Amino acid sequence: MKVRREREEPKTGEDRSATLTIRVQAGARKEQILGWADGVLRVAVQAPPVEGAANRAVVRLLANTFHTSPSRVRLVRGEKSKIKTIVLTDLTSEMLNKQLEGWTENINKTRTESHV
Repeated sequence: MKVRREREEPKTGEDRSATLTIRVQAGARKEQILGWADGVLRVAVQAPPVEGAANRAVVRLLANTFHTSPSRVRLVRGEKSKIKTIVLTDLTSEMLNKQLEGWTENINKTRTESHV
C-alpha cells in the first residue's frame, strides 16, 4: 500500500474533509490513539520509522479508527517528521471532533481508573 503524499494544502470549500495534526510514536509496543497533548493527537504505531513503514501504519490505524478506507486518509505534511498533517476525506471536522471527544474521554477515564 502506498501513502499518497501531497505538497500543497488541502482544498477548502464544499468537500467533506477534516484536517488532523498528529504526533507519531513509531516503534511502540501497541498501536493506539494515546490522546491529546499540546494541541495535537498522539498516536503510537509498532512500525519503525524506516522507508515509510510508520506512515503506512498511521494511515491504517486512522482508517480503522474512523471506520473508513485507507485511501481516504492522506498524509499531506510531515512525511519524515513525528508531527504530521493528515486529511480525512468524507469526514467533516464536526464528525471528527465528536468521535475524538468520545475516545479521548474514554482513554483519560481508563488511565485515571488504572492509577487509583
